[in-house]
Amino acid sequence: MMEREPNWKSMYMTLVGKVNEALELLPLFPENVKIYNILEAAMQDAEEIYIRDSDLDTAGEAPENS
Repeated sequence: MMEREPNWKSMYMTLVGKVNEALELLPLFPENVKIYNILEAAMQDAEEIYIRDSDLDTAGEAPENS
């Protein structure tokens, strides 16, 4: 039996949605700003990877596993 590939798009959408929801609820007290910036940067990095790999996929190339 062939092992099924995880649904990366669904996992990405779920994680980014929940991180965004948490950021909206996080009070921007001075002690939270670093946490906010780290999570926001991670979301932007994930989005760039998603877009880059989506562009490669639509061009007929396999996305890289990073």
